[in-house]
Amino acid sequence: MGLRSRGNHAGSLIHNSNPRTYPSARRLTSPQDSSPPAATPGRRLFRGAVWESPSPSPNSAYNFKGCPQRGIADRAEASDRRVMDSDPCADVPPKVRDALPDDGSAAAAADPLEELTQRIGRDLLRLARTQRTPLVSSRFWSEQLLSWAMQDAAFKTGLLQFVDVFPMLRHAAQVYEYLTEYLGQPAVARSPWIERLLAAGRFAKGLVAAGIDRQIKALAGLFIAGSDASAALGRLLELWQGGAAFSVDLLGEACVSTEEAKAYQARYLELVHTLAEATAHWPPQPRLEQDPWGPVPRANISLKLSALWPRIDPADFEGTLRALEDAALPILEAAARQRVSVHFDMEQYALKDLTLSLVERCSARVDFSTGVALQAYLRSGPDDARRLIAWTRSTGRQLTVRLIKGAYWDSEVVRARQENWPVPVWTDKRQTDACFEEMAAMLVAAAPPGPGQGGIKLAIGSHNVRSIARGLALAQQHGLP
Repeated sequence: MGLRSRGNHAGSLIHNSNPRTYPSARRLTSPQDSSPPAATPGRRLFRGAVWESPSPSPNSAYNFKGCPQRGIADRAEASDRRVMDSDPCADVPPKVRDALPDDGSAAAAADPLEELTQRIGRDLLRLARTQRTPLVSSRFWSEQLLSWAMQDAAFKTGLLQFVDVFPMLRHAAQVYEYLTEYLGQPAVARSPWIERLLAAGRFAKGLVAAGIDRQIKALAGLFIAGSDASAALGRLLELWQGGAAFSVDLLGEACVSTEEAKAYQARYLELVHTLAEATAHWPPQPRLEQDPWGPVPRANISLKLSALWPRIDPADFEGTLRALEDAALPILEAAARQRVSVHFDMEQYALKDLTLSLVERCSARVDFSTGVALQAYLRSGPDDARRLIAWTRSTGRQLTVRLIKGAYWDSEVVRARQENWPVPVWTDKRQTDACFEEMAAMLVAAAPPGPGQGGIKLAIGSHNVRSIARGLALAQQHGLP
């Protein structure tokens, strides 16, 4: 297990998260065995507007208005015009759509918020074009590989399945065999380089395996800060000195035994101690250590419910909540003593209410800096936002809400349809984008009135330029940094 770090740009609301879901790896037993495996979240290392992993990459497909994604850098001004002037809310349910203005140029002229949103968005797109990774850099090829994967769903699935199983492969022949098996699936488009790969001879197979090993290690460097807390400190200090705060979480699957849960708890306690001790000696960064409502801890960790307890059962809500509370409290008490902020990640829909209740329950027992993620791809998203807004007002607590699109869309849809349940997520991306903007407006308006007063501190989490721009425009409209 390693540590994943998420950068956060100084003085902004931006805190990006990858909205896609990557299937777990498994070896295919035959070319026909290509049904999707269970989904697990996949997320980037640097999630903020850290302009070192910076503004949106010019090689990525960004979508300013929630339309089908397109390559911005390669289509220049014509693309800008199409992206900016399209309607993201077509076919969106009236409840969500009515909360947003029409996104055409006429609406922008009539609505100052929309005009500001589009101006910020175009500025971000221009910044994106200035970011070029050198061709000789290993990072360039890692980013190019990810760009290819995002353009072809079947290639993405095969590639990420292979990356997941790669650590278990012991020699070059195995590496080549598994790579060609995953990328040779019928659904994967056969580009010329894949055809050459599948036809490689014995000597070439060894070269392929060696190259893949180097590339995967370089790719991992984009996602993983270090193998443990101490190994990650150099990377985290680099972020800090560059004007970016961070959040760190432990990589790993859901725990399946009490022994694993205790081991995770011990590692989180070690992480809190190591980060608190190290960051205490770092140089001052006033913009990162203070917001309009008071001091901000230097270190931030993220917790997942699935790492705290092996027998999570939403049907046994109170029993599960008590077990999760017992597991989380030692970590939260240590974080409170050492001034480390703790953020609760959001996982599957089935765990949503448990996550929100755990935040509320633990906050009543421990006075610690805390936050939670909310997913805009959930149809319940606006109601979830209202719940947290009401809670902060009634308790006087301040809560950071990281507003994201969501990382489990595929598995949520598949599970609901298998069980003949109502699908809990929006089934059109434009619906998610519109819901995201509605929730952002609600949460920004619920900011604490002043220091020591309850309210929401919003952190925008998206790679979508339109969503980022809307968050920044809302912040400006409300006089927030």
